[in-house]
Amino acid sequence: MQALKLTLSVCLATCFPTCLDSGDLQEMEVKPGADVLLQCQGPRDADIRLLKWSRPDLESEGYVYFFRDNHLYEDIQHPSFHGRVKLRDPHMKDEDFSVTLKNVNVNDTGRYECEIINSKTGGKPELISTINLKVEPGHTLGDGEDRENRNGGNDDGGKDGGNVGLDVILSVAVLCIFQLIRTVPGQTVTLPCRAPRNTNIKAVEWTRTDLETDYVLLYWDEWPDPEKQHPSFQNRVELRDSQMKDGDLSLFLKDVTRDDSGIYKCRVQRKTNYWKRSYLDATAISVIYLKVEIIQNITAVSGDNVTLPCRALSNIPILVAEWTRPDLEPEHVLYQQLSWSIAQYQHPFFKNRVKLEESKMENGDASLILKTVTSNDTGRYECRVDQRETNRRKRAYLRTEPINIINLTVRPPGEFEVQQLPGSIYI
Repeated sequence: MQALKLTLSVCLATCFPTCLDSGDLQEMEVKPGADVLLQCQGPRDADIRLLKWSRPDLESEGYVYFFRDNHLYEDIQHPSFHGRVKLRDPHMKDEDFSVTLKNVNVNDTGRYECEIINSKTGGKPELISTINLKVEPGHTLGDGEDRENRNGGNDDGGKDGGNVGLDVILSVAVLCIFQLIRTVPGQTVTLPCRAPRNTNIKAVEWTRTDLETDYVLLYWDEWPDPEKQHPSFQNRVELRDSQMKDGDLSLFLKDVTRDDSGIYKCRVQRKTNYWKRSYLDATAISVIYLKVEIIQNITAVSGDNVTLPCRALSNIPILVAEWTRPDLEPEHVLYQQLSWSIAQYQHPFFKNRVKLEESKMENGDASLILKTVTSNDTGRYECRVDQRETNRRKRAYLRTEPINIINLTVRPPGEFEVQQLPGSIYI
């Protein structure tokens, strides 16, 4: 008789039901040959222009699944996924963007990301779900639905009269929310978190993953504890409801800056043994990715040459500069390593129309000159740079946050508006 271990992760979620038990993503372990469901649930009433499933380590060679304007683009799909990936619901009813990956093998091990572009939120890419898939011989099927389909609902596969031992480990993340919040400096933002109703809350803790031993806010018996609070959050954070009625643990963060960007976790403790440790040991019930973006608005006249500024924080030479427009596919406006522009990654619309203002990027300057602009150049432009000495091979994406974001508006000569708006630059 063979003992089997079945690991189940149950995620009961609102908004973005992605279960992030550890490492801020969902962990799945399966054995070769299984059909795996990669779950992705979008926001309600979304108007989807683009759905993209990708694996970052393979993205330069193609996508896992790419769907845009009601059309599947198989020509840019990674060869290893041809004929193996399909939507759970081809009509994507109720914003279900989950896909089934068939007949997995050890080469399918990796991190899978589900991104969308929703016209109702300004056409910005949104990361909805992240899944770590591990395919290893010796693990049982991690997808309970797949097990049922293969064995007719009988876990023993019809052998030994059902005398196979099962060691079942159940991990439940209640109301585990992963949400991306974008804002600009100076704003007050609300980081949502809600515990189940009728929870006897003894302590609530907000942390940011990169702050190590310091935390954002700790409440104990309805009183804040400032002893180990990170200095940057003092006098800037408070619970939306200090009495935490109906389990509302949402946090107000005031006067945000770019340094506030990061992953925030909300935990709740119902027992009284908290003082034995510095941190709550409960699973996070809410995970928020806050992005504080510095956005410049530039308005130009059709036919002009426009400079889109971008400067790194330090003046050391830039090794790689990347300009993208997220609403396009491919999204690259320019990708340059050292002094060489790599045309294979560039959208055809920008060929022979863009160049860096400082071609050698020696002083941390990656500003872009866009020639003879038209109304089709209107959009959101993002600048990323890499100044590190690494053995970087050529690839299509820098996996970093943009250091500058520019909203460019191009107007016909006769429609140029003279009125200047706050925070805007006019050419």
